[in-house]
Amino acid sequence: MKPEAATTLASAAGVSLVTGTVLGLPIAVLAAGFFGGLVALAVSPGISGLVARIVSVAASTITATFMSPYMAAVAHVNGIETVVELQGAAFVIGMGTQVLAPAFIAALKRRIDQLGGGPTP
Repeated sequence: MKPEAATTLASAAGVSLVTGTVLGLPIAVLAAGFFGGLVALAVSPGISGLVARIVSVAASTITATFMSPYMAAVAHVNGIETVVELQGAAFVIGMGTQVLAPAFIAALKRRIDQLGGGPTP
């Protein structure tokens, strides 16, 4: 493992897990979101720089942890344990946050401009 990758991994884990623990979030769901964020980081070469990688994985982890109860409730399947649903939802959201969050923000900015709330020329 390259030194930069190890530093990114350790820093992102520290920021994500400490922040989530301080907020009282379940550690199993935090870990699932964290690993989803790492998978997304591994397949998306567009994120460069140590700080950007750390922030990206940390944001994926926290977003996944907060949103997974909702996604698990929406996708509830009888016979599956709630913990498994939460961890699966956190992993999927952690992977998708790095792609969907920038797209969502760009769409929101376009909509604000359409409504006349954007910057004036």
